Amino acid sequence: MSVEHVRAFDTRREEGERLYLLLDPLTDHDEAGPLSRAALVQLLGEDAVMIVPREDLAHSTHACPILADLSSAADEVRRALLETSAAQAADEAARSRRYVCGWLISALDPASLALYLAGMHGMGDASGRNHFFPIHEPLRLELLAAADMAYATQRLGPVREWLVPGSHGGVVLLKGAANGEGPRSLTPIALEALDEAPRVAAVLAAWRGALRSNASGALLPRNAARDAFVQIHRAKTQSRLRDHDDIATLAINGVIRHPRLHESPEVAALIERAARGEAPLADLFSTLHDARWTYIVSGLSPASTAP
Repeated sequence: MSVEHVRAFDTRREEGERLYLLLDPLTDHDEAGPLSRAALVQLLGEDAVMIVPREDLAHSTHACPILADLSSAADEVRRALLETSAAQAADEAARSRRYVCGWLISALDPASLALYLAGMHGMGDASGRNHFFPIHEPLRLELLAAADMAYATQRLGPVREWLVPGSHGGVVLLKGAANGEGPRSLTPIALEALDEAPRVAAVLAAWRGALRSNASGALLPRNAARDAFVQIHRAKTQSRLRDHDDIATLAINGVIRHPRLHESPEVAALIERAARGEAPLADLFSTLHDARWTYIVSGLSPASTAP
């Protein structure tokens, strides 16, 4: 991503709307830097910098997300904060957890929006069971949108637009439904996607490592988070693998080599051996040399990332 993305986003505000920056101090960050809560309060004032309360951090409010109203600042201050936050978001592109969670446009005042965002963490499924997810985290928000855009749009509600730092290194633009229309419960696939966020992050990290090792300079595709989740879902539902590491191994090889790798009879036999507990799947895969992998992939059907 680049600062141009954020500057352009600032111009999308309509009359009466505010521009916000959302930060997550639960991740590693410079506590004395220009994006720290103390620095933002000094620049913008107490009324423009809100804590987004998390029910799981009720006794650690210092670790709760920070919502800063940038539209209350002078133009030069706002531009400087946009540039600083965009630069930090770009630096965090390869991290599984981010300090910069995005930029939001909403007509709500800071206090009201902070409360609304806090309420977004609680979600119910079709059975009426409630779930808590830190949905402000960019990867989880990206996964929710990929799994069920209609529900994501409904949850954003009065957040007319949310510019999310994407796991692929660019940005993802999500839009809310101010009228509140849309599905009210999590679908099973969306619930699974949110729950699998840590494993998706691990698959993405391995994928980035593979791209770096081949010195191609290639970046992750735009739908990398979705593709990683699809591979995890397939590994869990289309094989007998139950070991966490084995599932991750199959998912990683699925995004790196071929999304339907499990359809190869030779690979399927190794997967079955791992499922029986004979050896970790990573060890079994390591017995295949590069030429053999090339042969296996050449015999598979054209790539498809559908679940």
